[in-house]
Amino acid sequence: IWLANAFACAFTWHTAGYQFGIEPSPNPFMASMLEHALKVPYLGLSSPEKIQSAIEEVFEDDQEAISTIESFRNEGRWNTDFGDRKQELVLIGVHLDNPRMKEEL
Repeated sequence: IWLANAFACAFTWHTAGYQFGIEPSPNPFMASMLEHALKVPYLGLSSPEKIQSAIEEVFEDDQEAISTIESFRNEGRWNTDFGDRKQELVLIGVHLDNPRMKEEL
């Protein structure tokens, strides 16, 4: 998850029964590195051209990172304002009513 008051940090939140945990994720957001280079609090304050320029500058020697961002864009996993930040909800159980859960969410 990502939190508005810790914009550059990724967190992992997990619960199971009575167990709960939230901890920093070992994988930083690519977006936070770009925001640092652009000197903006979030990507939405920059033009697509400046963001692309920052991608090329920050990751100039890391073709894998550039390819990953391009894949994220192609797959719809890169947001114009927030980059690679995302929220995911995974529900695991037996006999879950998927249509009802989606409707309730």
